Amino acid sequence: MGERRARGEPTVGGRNGRTVALAAVAWVSVLVVMGGAVTGIGAILHAGGTDSIDHSVWRWVVDHRVAALDGLAKGLTFAASTSVVVPLTIVVAALLAWWARRGRDAALVGASAAGAYLITAILKDLVERPRPPVGQRLVTVHEWSFPSGHATQSVALYGAVLVVVVASSGRGARVAGWCAGVLVALAVGWTRVYLGVHWFSDVLGGWAIGASWLWSLAWLLGYTAPSRGSEEAGEPVVEGWPGGPPAPPGDPTSQLT
Repeated sequence: MGERRARGEPTVGGRNGRTVALAAVAWVSVLVVMGGAVTGIGAILHAGGTDSIDHSVWRWVVDHRVAALDGLAKGLTFAASTSVVVPLTIVVAALLAWWARRGRDAALVGASAAGAYLITAILKDLVERPRPPVGQRLVTVHEWSFPSGHATQSVALYGAVLVVVVASSGRGARVAGWCAGVLVALAVGWTRVYLGVHWFSDVLGGWAIGASWLWSLAWLLGYTAPSRGSEEAGEPVVEGWPGGPPAPPGDPTSQLT
């Protein structure tokens, strides 16, 4: 990788220009397949293919509400709302790009959140799935039901931030970080059903879309592959996602592209 840099070849996540182009083509192909799969699932949902399960889960949650949890549910759900996601994405991406000079990390956070928002908006209009009954909702909503935008962003945005944070961390920190991330996603998803504004399958779809979109971006930007420099030098590679230990200070490969 150092030789490629010396020759001035463009690199992204440790890949040269040709590899990046091939990766981009593969990435688009994967997205097309994912889009077709999600659209098909959405059509099944719109036709009532999961009504029995969705209504059973919704009814059980509504019947077991506890007044003391209403405020907690509203607070947790607000953390994944547009009012929080948009400014948080801008601030985090800006700090990474201009203050920390970590352009690749900024691209991951910004693209993950923005892309998830657009995908969710498009799918809502395509599927046009009605929400649960108005009389049982604890908050006001106006858009279609599938997929849950809150569930999508709980994975896409907060997952991207987590990838950036744990990228150079040890195994213990990575495990703790991912466990925390899963708990956040589960908590946000629970609030959408608890508050009566989404069916359970809306939340599952949101999680799947957010995770797939984040993974595709992380793969494209090179977070899922071990450091090539470490492999060539015979250095030990830290297992897990994202792979590879950070380069030592002063090493040219420590600069993110």
